[in-house]
Amino acid sequence: MPALKQARDGKGLSLGNVVLRSFSGVPELTVRIDLPSLRKEMEDGKKLWAEQLKLARNDGKGMPSVEGYAGYILGFQLHAPRTQHNVQQISKALDAAYSHLAHIYHQSTKGAYNFDRNRQDWIDNQQLMYLADPDLTFVTADRRLIAKLAKSSDRHRVREFREFAKAI
Repeated sequence: MPALKQARDGKGLSLGNVVLRSFSGVPELTVRIDLPSLRKEMEDGKKLWAEQLKLARNDGKGMPSVEGYAGYILGFQLHAPRTQHNVQQISKALDAAYSHLAHIYHQSTKGAYNFDRNRQDWIDNQQLMYLADPDLTFVTADRRLIAKLAKSSDRHRVREFREFAKAI
């Protein structure tokens, strides 16, 4: 975050022209963030998301259970043991992300979901995982995203921007 705040523009950040102010006794640091690589990773993630959902739909696979989803997250993303306690904790913590995925999966099985026009859903789902921290609130101007979370127990933690702004 300090590098992003200090950057004058994206080109300078990408080229490594961001100099972070030194703290007492620490030399200044030059920082670079490879923005094209980040963009490519995001595009690859969106494509993989669509391919996985298309394969699941075409193979007639059902939406995984909450426990199955939690087990997948534990095993492949967190590299943590799939104990009953961990599955329960992750299921509760990632309820918004699971509800979002379930909504999209339901839409895709009805045939009404256009994967190419909804590639942003992958990013939305990734961001909803931040709600695993019970102290966080997700603020968005995307009312469609909010509607997709109607069945989530964490829906109250996803706030529409104008509603949020009025409350502060």
